[in-house]
Amino acid sequence: AFRYRGRMGLAYTALIGGVAAQLAIPRLLGEAIDELLLLDSAEKGLIVTLGLIILSVFALRGILEFVRLYYSESISQRVAYDLRNSLYDTYQRLSFAYHDSEHTGNLMSKATADVDGVRRFISMGLVRSADIILLVTLTCTLMFLLNPPLALISLSFVPFLALRSSLVVRKLRGLWLGVQVLMGEMVTVLQENLSGMKVVKSFASEEYEKGRFARKTHELAEQGYLADKAEGANSAIMTFFFTLVTGFILWYGGRQGINGHITTGELVQFIAYMSVLQLPIRMTAFTVNTFSRAISS
Repeated sequence: AFRYRGRMGLAYTALIGGVAAQLAIPRLLGEAIDELLLLDSAEKGLIVTLGLIILSVFALRGILEFVRLYYSESISQRVAYDLRNSLYDTYQRLSFAYHDSEHTGNLMSKATADVDGVRRFISMGLVRSADIILLVTLTCTLMFLLNPPLALISLSFVPFLALRSSLVVRKLRGLWLGVQVLMGEMVTVLQENLSGMKVVKSFASEEYEKGRFARKTHELAEQGYLADKAEGANSAIMTFFFTLVTGFILWYGGRQGINGHITTGELVQFIAYMSVLQLPIRMTAFTVNTFSRAISS
């Protein structure tokens, strides 16, 4: 991927700009609400200006997000192209002994499914992981600057999520490695059946071959189900803890608002920051999954 440093730099530049625009929206939204509540002193023109600025920032963020996705996807496709060609060249240079001992289906699986696993990580994991780290770090900093007690409540679940993510990475790595191995075995069965179709029909072995292939696809489906189940459970647990913390914020922030320690706009701003934090928290599970699949591939 670092062979395409120029495109990578553009992707990360767009990422940083998009994060800055995304974090500016809660601040502008909170100020607009405070101005609306102070009707006696607020000017109508200021409210309209803040509204237009918020819309402009939304539009800018959308453009930067498109640029980031475009360049990250273009890098992933180029890396997949390089890997497939390099892998094919390697196949040509390997000895007869290697090809005699290795099933053709496994070699085909490496050039297709495994390369695609690496491509998905570069497209959705390599750049996305930097997005998650940057967004979480800056959002947490802004939350502490805005209201330290609320920030402590909000981030109380982060150590748990970090520990769980490390455990899930190990589990998913093993599960996806099993999927990749079974995929190679299934492709091997398919390749042997198709290449030897004349022999199969000569000995009327169609039913035997159908059962052989069905058993392998069943094993593959079961292994894939276990991997998807682990990924789904991880995502659900993260979402549950995020929702739970949001409820505590509303309760504690509401009490501070009643006591005059925080304005309505600041509370809305803080909740908006929590909404911003929700996406990278949820994407962490997906990124962990793509990382695990890439390692297995």
